[in-house]
Amino acid sequence: MHRRRALVPLAAVLALLGTLIAGGSVPAAADDLSTTGQFLPAFSENGDFDSAPPANVSESTRYPTAVSLVAMPNGKYVYWNGLENLESDGYPLATDANRISPGSRSRQLAFDVNGAPTFQVPTPEDAGEDPGSENDQGDLFCADQRILLDGTVAAIGGTVWKPGPVDLVALSGGAVTEPQGTTELYGNNATRIFRSDASGGTWTPADRMNYGRWYPAVVTLRDGRLFVAGGVKQLLYNDSGLNVHQTEIFDPYDGDGVYAPAQGSWTENGASGETSLPLFPRMHVIHDGTVLYDGVGQMWGPFGQAVDEALWNVVKSYDPASNAWTDRGVGSFGALSGAVSVLLPFTPDANGDYNSSAILHAGGVLGTSPGGFFATDLSETLTIGSDGSLTAAPGPQLNNRRWYSQGVIGATGDPLIFSGADKDEVIAPGLESAVRQAEMYDVASNTFVPLASAARERTYHNSAILLADGRILVGGHAPINTLYGPGESALGTSNDLHNNTGLTANNLKDSSFEIFSPPYLHRGARPAITANVSGIMEWGSDRLISTPDAASIDKAILVKMPATTHVTDPDARAIELPFVAETGGVRVTVPSNEAVAIPGYYYLFLSRTNAGYDGPTVSNGIVVRVGDEAVFGGASAEIAPVQLPGQTMSAALPVSGVSKGTSVAIGSAVVEPASMRASSNPVRSSGRGGMFAVATGTILAAAGALLRRRRATA
Repeated sequence: MHRRRALVPLAAVLALLGTLIAGGSVPAAADDLSTTGQFLPAFSENGDFDSAPPANVSESTRYPTAVSLVAMPNGKYVYWNGLENLESDGYPLATDANRISPGSRSRQLAFDVNGAPTFQVPTPEDAGEDPGSENDQGDLFCADQRILLDGTVAAIGGTVWKPGPVDLVALSGGAVTEPQGTTELYGNNATRIFRSDASGGTWTPADRMNYGRWYPAVVTLRDGRLFVAGGVKQLLYNDSGLNVHQTEIFDPYDGDGVYAPAQGSWTENGASGETSLPLFPRMHVIHDGTVLYDGVGQMWGPFGQAVDEALWNVVKSYDPASNAWTDRGVGSFGALSGAVSVLLPFTPDANGDYNSSAILHAGGVLGTSPGGFFATDLSETLTIGSDGSLTAAPGPQLNNRRWYSQGVIGATGDPLIFSGADKDEVIAPGLESAVRQAEMYDVASNTFVPLASAARERTYHNSAILLADGRILVGGHAPINTLYGPGESALGTSNDLHNNTGLTANNLKDSSFEIFSPPYLHRGARPAITANVSGIMEWGSDRLISTPDAASIDKAILVKMPATTHVTDPDARAIELPFVAETGGVRVTVPSNEAVAIPGYYYLFLSRTNAGYDGPTVSNGIVVRVGDEAVFGGASAEIAPVQLPGQTMSAALPVSGVSKGTSVAIGSAVVEPASMRASSNPVRSSGRGGMFAVATGTILAAAGALLRRRRATA
């Protein structure tokens, strides 16, 4: 959930327009996996939703869905839910959400040697929500998270649900127990650390921030510390009219330089470190060591999100050395809400230096509140040059209009884009259509390439991350109740009804996952990396990467291990490495610029172009540590073992994809890949259903209005 209060009658107007603008997909080339890639069948906890998504509220709330999703160096993954249990409420969300919203449940996901997924429950499952207790860690929902240098995961900020300002329970002396009155979402100041283990992992509390933050952004600095900015302290009835301007830095080192995040501490940066930012501001550490806010975030509120929101049109950067912000300029379209924001690959110049940074923006809606409702197919590239200047260049059109899509840096460095909707679901939830078709931005040709389409609808709170074998794990889908109304109700205006009528997108959570095998895995024989790299790949050093294919390699690349929530991963980056072929492998040079290769865990891939294919094929990836001994401060983590191309992956399914006529096991299902070919070509269809109007958050049936839509189906 994003922003405040019950919808005003504007939502009814939007409902009239809701599905009139089509978001048709561009068909991908049929049956050519080297061009389209391929989605494998969905899999889910206990196999319950392998064949179909949840069909009712009871099923929708059975398991957590991957609103936030993190890859860990040991080859396992941790994820957690969002909007926990809201579809179970029988009252409009604005009047009762805090009563039925427990802490978000989490899971540890792993894959066995046969590629079958296993799901484990961490301790505690909700990371320690305990309302009224001094140790209450609040709800994980809407926290940001980073992979720490010891291989643990820090989840920072999030939600505290409370009644207010109207508490009917208190006003009635307990005579009224539901609905409770009005709902308030407060920013959470908790820091929790997840440590993976064989039994499902554990959550433990760490130092609290000085400010509660709902929707903050957290980035890893070049020296291993964490920087947090943005978020809001009180969401729905914010009497300050502002988001959090103060910024803070988390120092995970003790007095002797030992990396010890459990004993780390937060420090406020003072007045010169303050600035105004939207919710989940898209931020990136760039080549000059500054933290860049790029003009993208979650920007909509029914009556405006902040009184100074016009400032969010300005691209600006924070310098940790001077503790000051500098304006850089304005992008081609000004502020964008819910757009893809991803760093393009850092590439070395002739001297091996990295002197510029480029960021791709794609889709989203235009402007701060009131802004737009319909997603765009626009793109642009922002480039920060060696002199610090900003250049904004409009780019090619997407194949789909899309809002809230997940950008993932692939194993070649080219961004892939997944999921999302054709409208801003936060403005009028339940009126959007899902965008199932994936696409890839080809950096070299400056074009968006249409890819295969997913089987499942994942409009809001979706996620996708790169796996070590080069494929993409796609999950999530936690939509807001239709037009902020009740989930289950005697009025008949429930999410069950909404889901079953076929009106626009599925409005129930989907806890399943899908795996996408990109085109670069279907272009002939793949190169192989045959051994892990020992120790730390130190900044400025040369390291030999073992491969029998050295003579054919044309690219070596590092891709930061992913940790995403709300379609943003501030640490994400790809770095092309200079290399030379020699006996036994290729010798790569690690950047000496710590701001380009921020410290942490990366995948390393090699690629080549095989004859007869229009594009590269990539090796298996290996997990490496980048930094130096001082920044790691004695920290280390278990590293996933090397898996060669064609082997069953310990963190995924067979790396080479599947061939026509071959069966593959996913969870409890065995599927014939030939039957999945239709997923490459979306089919447009239209439907009709009742239109809903909203009056102060209460949904009323309005019969007789027809809504047309176009929707991609597998």
